[in-house]
Amino acid sequence: MLVLRPAYVPIETIVVFFVGGTLAYFHILDAIKHSAFLSAPALPPAYARLSPRSPLLQVSPADWHLARAHSPSAALDLVSLVLPPSDPALAARFVAHLTTALPSSTGHTYHSLCFRPSNASCFAHHRFNSLSLALADVDWLPALAPDALLFSDPSGVEFRVAGPHVSIESMRTPTWVAYAACTLVERFWLLAKKADSLDILLVLAGYILMHITFFLLIARSRRLGSNFWLPLAILSTGILALLLALPLAMALRIPIDPVSLTEALPFLVCTIGFDKPLRFARAVFTHPHVIVSPVPGASLKPAPRIVTESFAKVYPPIIRDYVLEIAVLLAGAYSGVRGLSQVCALAAIVLAVDCLLLCTFLAAVLAIMIEVCLFLYFPCKTLNPC
Repeated sequence: MLVLRPAYVPIETIVVFFVGGTLAYFHILDAIKHSAFLSAPALPPAYARLSPRSPLLQVSPADWHLARAHSPSAALDLVSLVLPPSDPALAARFVAHLTTALPSSTGHTYHSLCFRPSNASCFAHHRFNSLSLALADVDWLPALAPDALLFSDPSGVEFRVAGPHVSIESMRTPTWVAYAACTLVERFWLLAKKADSLDILLVLAGYILMHITFFLLIARSRRLGSNFWLPLAILSTGILALLLALPLAMALRIPIDPVSLTEALPFLVCTIGFDKPLRFARAVFTHPHVIVSPVPGASLKPAPRIVTESFAKVYPPIIRDYVLEIAVLLAGAYSGVRGLSQVCALAAIVLAVDCLLLCTFLAAVLAIMIEVCLFLYFPCKTLNPC
């Protein structure tokens, strides 16, 4: 039985899972720090070279360095700029002004300074919220000095140069964490402005249901006689399951977007729930050797025996529920619906890890709680001291 070893060596089991959770936590932080979510927007093409068939060809960095090694004149540096990401119309006006009307320090425009291979037009690659330009003269660049006012359109919107992007790898821990929080809030604000009222209400309802789930956990734990330690143990099991599941999801190449994860978090909590750990805890705390003092002269049952006997009574329906819920989530993961597939796949992994932790980590915690109840507060005819 899987619960047998953790019940008899609870301290070692808890330490092993806490070490694993700590390693997973640092792995998640490193993945967030180096993710595309916090990095500067992609600016393709970052490299270009001359080609006999195409006047200017987008290439990979390796091809660019190879072309430069064989023919320095065949490799060109491109100027990459980040455009206003909030409104495509603003970005279009910015591109039009930048490539036609923005003067340099000597009064020249980009069209008079750009690179024109084989009598072609100026090379300007515009994609999403980025713009790549090829220059034949650097005279135009001083106009792009940090905090310079590029232009103000008729509606009063000002376009300024924000300055060079600071690599997040060079930031200290408090700095990049604050930057990540600001980025998350900014993305949420942009999505909220574009989202329908129904979507906002659904997310808000999800968070309300999540807090109701927490309230029910605390209320049901109090009925079992534990005001703090039992809900803390069950919450720790759920958090540890999420920490261990995220690296597994990344290893399985399941795309996880921080904004989507934050939106789906309440639904993950409600889907996983705390009813199965509470059923296990109820079986342990209602064991006859916990709620009733043993007969005088009779030996006291050890806590590991109480935990294993309680688990043997309740594990068939608990494991069955886990298997059914994981099967339903796997069906949703293979549904092909964008967004739903990723959330269902992550929820299935979290449920599988939560099942493992219920049989190991939670069993070890309950064994320690029963040890304390039996040997420090014995005789305890009620569960209040526990």
